[in-house]
Parts: sequence; structure tokens; C-alpha cells
Amino acid sequence: MEILIISTNTNRLPMPVMPYGACIVAEAAERAGHGVKLLDLMFEHDSTRAMESELRRHTYDIIGLSIRNIDNNDMQHPDFF
Repeated sequence: MEILIISTNTNRLPMPVMPYGACIVAEAAERAGHGVKLLDLMFEHDSTRAMESELRRHTYDIIGLSIRNIDNNDMQHPDFF
């Protein structure tokens, strides 16, 4: 199978983070013999355009979405996404 995993997180506060969970899933899928592409939207200027471009470039059997957190983990200034 051809798999696309999209890391949807674009929140850079308090700092940009690597999409560890998405990377772990991608590696497991590769080890199982699947073709995997990880699209990290963190530094994309236009997330929609980046996704559309990837979907035009290649056909995938499965598309998975990864999220970071549902909040910013800041007890003094909480923000819920």
C-alpha cells in the first residue's frame, strides 16, 4: 500500500516540534513493507496548497492525519485548539 501521513500541526509556540508520533507510525508502516510519505505542514506557507500538490503528484491508498495536542500545555495562558 501507498500511505500518506500528514502532520497537521502548524503551531510554533512555544517552539516548533518534530512530529514524533507521525514519524513512529511512518517507520512502522515502512518496516511492514508499505510505501510511506510524511508531509509535515509545520513550515508550509500554504498548507492547503501543499496538500493539494502532494495529492496531484501521487496517488495514495491511505491518508492518515496526525495532530499535536488539543491544547498548548501552558497553565498560565491556556489555549485550546
